Amino acid sequence: DLSVVAAPLAEEMLFRGHLQPMVRRFLVRRSTDVPVAQAAALPGSPGEPAPAAAPAVSHRPPYTFLASLIAVLVSSTLFAYMHDKWERPIIFVLALALGFAYERRGNLWITIFMHATFNGVMTAIFLLWR
Repeated sequence: DLSVVAAPLAEEMLFRGHLQPMVRRFLVRRSTDVPVAQAAALPGSPGEPAPAAAPAVSHRPPYTFLASLIAVLVSSTLFAYMHDKWERPIIFVLALALGFAYERRGNLWITIFMHATFNGVMTAIFLLWR
């Protein structure tokens, strides 16, 4: 069935693999933009010696959590609105779970598997209901 194989693959590549990281990167980039004049005065700028005891540097840029949260909400909302009106509430909840799983693990195969499992269970319920 296409809803169990093709749809999860295509939709996860589009929403979690492309849109969500694009929104996150855009927000992180916007939140960490520093004007050129200020950047030259920052410690560690080119041509300036490093301080004797440099503080520990985080590997995650500032505002990453908020950017990730907003990216998940944006991609989940668009994902839900791509579906029929009566499906949107449950699809939005699914999309939130998929978005947070992708943010946590960074692995698209996990979300594809989760999406395929959801679609398979829903298809089975629909067929048994009839």
